[in-house]
Amino acid sequence: MSGPERPPGRAGMSRPGPAAPTGVRIRTPRTSLVAVLVLAICVLPLASAAPWLAVLWLVPLVALVWVLRVGVDADPEGLTVRALLGSRRLPWAEVAGLRIGDRGRLAAVLQSGGAVRLPVLRARHLPLVAAVSGGHLPDPEAPAQ
Repeated sequence: MSGPERPPGRAGMSRPGPAAPTGVRIRTPRTSLVAVLVLAICVLPLASAAPWLAVLWLVPLVALVWVLRVGVDADPEGLTVRALLGSRRLPWAEVAGLRIGDRGRLAAVLQSGGAVRLPVLRARHLPLVAAVSGGHLPDPEAPAQ
């Protein structure tokens, strides 16, 4: 015997490389939920002291919703910016580029001249967003030509 047999026509074929991502969700790290839990524990004595102080439970509740909801979704059609109380869809045709602000925060610069803050998105996420954009944004890690 000559070893394992290969199907005909597959001898010289190589495996395809990794496919480009079709979409990416960037959210606050889930480890932030530990801080929300600590906040809830700290609020417990105060909120239990009097019935009217029960409104303090809204603070950890809002923090929980913020950690779970706020972020950016990028796909080949555009960006979806998710805030605490709403979301906004930005097709790539409306996005002129991304601006890096203070502390590495990003904002989408619109064709109309305005800007939309991209919560949770930082400069380290630029290669991910560029890969998903389908060429609408340049890859900052690509070699210069």
